[in-house]
Amino acid sequence: MKKNDCSECNKEFPMDDLYYYKDKSYCSNCIEPIINENEIKEGDITRIYDPTICKNCKLDTNEELPTLLNIPICHNCYSFFMNRPFPLWIKIFSVVVILLVIGGLFFNLNYFQSYLLIKKANVSFSNYKYEEAYQNAKLASEKVNNLTSVRTLRDLYEGMYYFSTQKYNEALPLLKEYKKYNSSDTYIEFIIMSCESSLAFDNKDFQSFYYINLNILDIYKNDPFAMLGAASGAACMYATSNDTKYKNESVGYLKKVEAYITPQNKDQLMEYIQRIKHRLFSEKIIDRDEYYKIFPNGWQGDVE
Repeated sequence: MKKNDCSECNKEFPMDDLYYYKDKSYCSNCIEPIINENEIKEGDITRIYDPTICKNCKLDTNEELPTLLNIPICHNCYSFFMNRPFPLWIKIFSVVVILLVIGGLFFNLNYFQSYLLIKKANVSFSNYKYEEAYQNAKLASEKVNNLTSVRTLRDLYEGMYYFSTQKYNEALPLLKEYKKYNSSDTYIEFIIMSCESSLAFDNKDFQSFYYINLNILDIYKNDPFAMLGAASGAACMYATSNDTKYKNESVGYLKKVEAYITPQNKDQLMEYIQRIKHRLFSEKIIDRDEYYKIFPNGWQGDVE
């Protein structure tokens, strides 16, 4: 773990607890009056990440970690995310768009320029550079704004960019707009439901959170992360109702997940499992950030 000083109060804090504003670092207490007293624009204040701590599994190392979307990720988590297959639906949709654009080369230079931009966008997206992919798709759409296929590709890439940065309110309408023209795309339906699930949790609508995750599990029956989503939803219902049927349901999903644990996904699955177990044990619903403030190394207990 690395530490740094707050430029205002001069106290030392873990880097993860500091913020940047005008090239200076501030703790949460000192940054609050700055926000209240100044006209802050989006991007003026940025979170400082400790480059030696994985933001996914919270592994604390003594070396600088690789980054994903500018966020430090340990080697196990980095490999898990980066080696996930590039979705077939993206490849197919991109080929269709490219063929449409190439078909217009003989009629308008804009089509050719749009084709080049889409090609760049696809490469960026395949390398997980979501914002870059969206910006290129946006420029491509502006050059051939009469093509619905290019416009919906822009919506898709912009929506996936917002989804990757956990801006679910912004992602949801864009992904739904794409889905209107691609109704058979079950993968994007999963992303949409994931957005709705996250928004329901953030809004403390735990009943909706529970049912959305059951719907996801109904589609992805053998996916351990879908099982844990359902377990998380049931644990929320137990914490808010104290009805033991939800506790038993959640524990049942957790036991099923054990059969899907591999060396590659073990750390990520166990981290999620322990957060759900803590919810069942404490009967309290806290988000991930609050959980790690209380338990920097994770909670090591069990349900009972």
